[in-house]
Amino acid sequence: MRFASLLLVLALAACSGGADEDLDADTIAVLTAALASQPDMPAQMEAWFEEEPDERRWTNDLFDFRLCVARELAGEASDYDRNVQAIGRLASGDSISGAGIPDIGADQERWDEAERRSQIPAEILPDHLRWDNPLAICPNGALQLSHPQIDGDRARVYIDNRCSGWCGWGGMLELRRIEGEWQAGEMQIRWVA
Repeated sequence: MRFASLLLVLALAACSGGADEDLDADTIAVLTAALASQPDMPAQMEAWFEEEPDERRWTNDLFDFRLCVARELAGEASDYDRNVQAIGRLASGDSISGAGIPDIGADQERWDEAERRSQIPAEILPDHLRWDNPLAICPNGALQLSHPQIDGDRARVYIDNRCSGWCGWGGMLELRRIEGEWQAGEMQIRWVA
Protein backbone atom coordinates (compact mmCIF):
# COMPACT_ATOMS: atom_id res chain seq x y z
CA MET A 1 0.00 0.00 0.00
CA ARG A 2 2.85 2.39 0.81
CA PHE A 3 4.39 1.71 -2.59
CA ALA A 4 1.12 2.58 -4.36
CA SER A 5 0.85 5.80 -2.32
CA LEU A 6 4.41 6.73 -3.21
CA LEU A 7 3.72 6.13 -6.91
CA LEU A 8 0.59 8.29 -6.72
CA VAL A 9 2.52 11.15 -5.07
CA LEU A 10 5.30 10.91 -7.67
CA ALA A 11 2.80 10.85 -10.54
CA LEU A 12 0.96 13.91 -9.20
CA ALA A 13 4.23 15.78 -8.69
CA ALA A 14 5.34 14.99 -12.24
CA CYS A 15 2.05 16.24 -13.69
CA SER A 16 1.70 19.38 -11.60
CA GLY A 17 3.61 21.79 -13.86
CA GLY A 18 2.85 24.71 -11.53
CA ALA A 19 4.83 27.94 -11.55
CA ASP A 20 7.59 28.57 -9.05
CA GLU A 21 7.52 31.68 -6.89
CA ASP A 22 10.39 33.33 -8.78
CA LEU A 23 8.47 33.71 -12.07
CA ASP A 24 7.02 37.20 -12.15
CA ALA A 25 4.34 38.42 -14.57
CA ASP A 26 6.89 39.79 -17.07
CA THR A 27 8.79 36.49 -17.13
CA ILE A 28 5.58 34.54 -17.71
CA ALA A 29 4.54 36.94 -20.49
CA VAL A 30 7.95 36.55 -22.21
CA LEU A 31 7.78 32.76 -21.95
CA THR A 32 4.21 32.76 -23.31
CA ALA A 33 5.33 34.74 -26.39
CA ALA A 34 8.44 32.58 -26.84
CA LEU A 35 6.45 29.32 -26.75
CA ALA A 36 3.71 30.70 -29.01
CA SER A 37 6.37 31.56 -31.63
CA GLN A 38 7.58 27.97 -31.94
CA PRO A 39 6.59 26.07 -35.10
CA ASP A 40 3.31 24.19 -35.37
CA MET A 41 4.81 20.98 -36.76
CA PRO A 42 1.53 19.09 -37.39
CA ALA A 43 0.13 22.06 -39.36
CA GLN A 44 3.33 22.26 -41.40
CA MET A 45 3.16 18.52 -42.10
CA GLU A 46 -0.49 18.77 -43.20
CA ALA A 47 0.33 21.63 -45.56
CA TRP A 48 3.14 19.57 -47.04
CA PHE A 49 0.89 16.50 -47.43
CA GLU A 50 -1.64 18.65 -49.29
CA GLU A 51 1.08 19.57 -51.76
CA GLU A 52 2.58 16.06 -51.85
CA PRO A 53 -0.26 13.59 -51.11
CA ASP A 54 1.82 10.59 -52.26
CA GLU A 55 4.16 11.18 -49.31
CA ARG A 56 1.47 10.49 -46.69
CA ARG A 57 1.91 7.12 -44.97
CA TRP A 58 -0.36 5.26 -42.58
CA THR A 59 2.43 5.47 -39.99
CA ASN A 60 2.07 9.28 -39.84
CA ASP A 61 -1.06 8.83 -37.71
CA LEU A 62 0.78 6.77 -35.08
CA PHE A 63 2.72 9.66 -33.55
CA ASP A 64 2.01 13.05 -32.05
CA PHE A 65 4.30 15.33 -34.08
CA ARG A 66 3.94 18.40 -31.87
CA LEU A 67 7.21 19.71 -30.46
CA CYS A 68 7.72 18.64 -26.86
CA VAL A 69 8.70 21.16 -24.18
CA ALA A 70 10.77 20.41 -21.08
CA ARG A 71 8.70 21.33 -18.01
CA GLU A 72 11.43 23.40 -16.43
CA LEU A 73 13.59 26.38 -17.25
CA ALA A 74 17.31 26.03 -16.56
CA GLY A 75 19.92 28.72 -16.22
CA GLU A 76 19.89 32.28 -17.49
CA ALA A 77 19.93 33.37 -21.14
CA SER A 78 23.37 34.91 -20.58
CA ASP A 79 24.72 31.49 -19.50
CA TYR A 80 24.39 30.36 -23.12
CA ASP A 81 26.29 33.30 -24.65
CA ARG A 82 29.57 31.40 -24.35
CA ASN A 83 29.08 28.56 -26.84
CA VAL A 84 31.92 28.89 -29.35
CA GLN A 85 35.17 27.02 -28.98
CA ALA A 86 38.32 27.12 -31.07
CA ILE A 87 38.67 24.32 -33.58
CA GLY A 88 41.64 22.50 -34.92
CA ARG A 89 45.26 22.69 -33.96
CA LEU A 90 48.15 22.90 -36.34
CA ALA A 91 50.95 20.40 -36.03
CA SER A 92 53.04 23.03 -34.26
CA GLY A 93 50.32 23.45 -31.64
CA ASP A 94 49.22 26.89 -32.86
CA SER A 95 45.47 27.38 -33.02
CA ILE A 96 43.74 28.36 -36.23
CA SER A 97 43.08 32.08 -35.83
CA GLY A 98 39.44 33.12 -35.69
CA ALA A 99 38.07 29.66 -36.42
CA GLY A 100 35.31 28.36 -34.23
CA ILE A 101 32.36 26.03 -34.18
CA PRO A 102 29.41 25.88 -31.82
CA ASP A 103 30.11 23.74 -28.79
CA ILE A 104 26.83 21.80 -28.77
CA GLY A 105 27.82 19.66 -25.81
CA ALA A 106 28.60 22.73 -23.71
CA ASP A 107 25.01 23.99 -24.04
CA GLN A 108 23.66 20.64 -22.83
CA GLU A 109 26.14 20.69 -19.93
CA ARG A 110 24.99 24.21 -18.99
CA TRP A 111 21.39 22.97 -19.03
CA ASP A 112 22.17 19.90 -16.92
CA GLU A 113 24.31 21.78 -14.41
CA ALA A 114 22.27 24.99 -14.11
CA GLU A 115 21.54 25.86 -10.48
CA ARG A 116 18.52 28.07 -11.16
CA ARG A 117 15.53 26.01 -12.21
CA SER A 118 11.83 26.85 -12.35
CA GLN A 119 8.71 25.06 -13.51
CA ILE A 120 7.02 26.45 -16.62
CA PRO A 121 3.38 27.22 -15.74
CA ALA A 122 1.14 24.62 -17.41
CA GLU A 123 -1.42 27.21 -18.48
CA ILE A 124 0.99 29.00 -20.85
CA LEU A 125 1.72 25.98 -23.06
CA PRO A 126 0.05 26.58 -26.45
CA ASP A 127 -2.00 23.78 -28.03
CA HIS A 128 0.51 23.24 -30.85
CA LEU A 129 3.15 22.13 -28.30
CA ARG A 130 3.12 19.40 -25.62
CA TRP A 131 5.03 18.53 -22.47
CA ASP A 132 8.03 16.24 -22.60
CA ASN A 133 8.12 13.35 -20.14
CA PRO A 134 10.15 10.17 -19.67
CA LEU A 135 7.68 8.07 -21.69
CA ALA A 136 7.05 10.61 -24.46
CA ILE A 137 8.04 9.92 -28.04
CA CYS A 138 9.03 13.29 -29.47
CA PRO A 139 9.90 12.74 -33.15
CA ASN A 140 10.41 16.48 -33.75
CA GLY A 141 12.41 17.08 -30.61
CA ALA A 142 12.10 18.50 -27.13
CA LEU A 143 12.54 22.22 -26.49
CA GLN A 144 14.58 23.38 -23.50
CA LEU A 145 14.34 27.02 -22.44
CA SER A 146 16.45 29.25 -20.22
CA HIS A 147 15.05 31.81 -17.85
CA PRO A 148 14.51 35.01 -19.86
CA GLN A 149 16.91 37.89 -19.58
CA ILE A 150 14.66 40.98 -19.46
CA ASP A 151 16.00 44.50 -19.93
CA GLY A 152 13.21 47.09 -20.14
CA ASP A 153 11.22 46.38 -23.31
CA ARG A 154 13.67 43.80 -24.63
CA ALA A 155 14.17 40.20 -23.62
CA ARG A 156 16.18 37.15 -24.68
CA VAL A 157 15.50 33.45 -24.13
CA TYR A 158 17.86 30.63 -25.08
CA ILE A 159 15.94 27.80 -26.78
CA ASP A 160 17.44 24.43 -27.58
CA ASN A 161 15.74 21.62 -29.55
CA ARG A 162 17.24 18.16 -29.25
CA CYS A 163 15.57 15.79 -31.72
CA SER A 164 17.89 12.92 -30.91
CA GLY A 165 21.59 12.41 -30.84
CA TRP A 166 21.62 13.20 -34.55
CA CYS A 167 19.70 16.42 -35.02
CA GLY A 168 18.60 19.62 -33.37
CA TRP A 169 19.25 23.35 -33.13
CA GLY A 170 19.82 25.99 -30.52
CA GLY A 171 19.78 29.74 -30.40
CA MET A 172 18.75 32.96 -28.75
CA LEU A 173 15.22 34.28 -29.32
CA GLU A 174 14.96 38.05 -29.13
CA LEU A 175 11.64 39.53 -27.91
CA ARG A 176 10.33 43.09 -27.66
CA ARG A 177 7.48 44.59 -25.70
CA ILE A 178 5.31 46.57 -28.13
CA GLU A 179 2.30 48.43 -26.74
CA GLY A 180 2.43 46.33 -23.57
CA GLU A 181 2.60 42.94 -25.34
CA TRP A 182 5.70 40.77 -25.66
CA GLN A 183 6.35 39.73 -29.26
CA ALA A 184 8.90 37.27 -30.54
CA GLY A 185 11.42 38.68 -32.96
CA GLU A 186 14.48 37.22 -34.57
CA MET A 187 15.85 33.82 -33.60
CA GLN A 188 19.64 33.87 -33.72
CA ILE A 189 20.50 30.24 -34.41
CA ARG A 190 23.78 29.30 -32.74
CA TRP A 191 24.01 25.69 -33.89
CA VAL A 192 22.25 23.16 -36.14
CA ALA A 193 22.96 19.44 -36.34
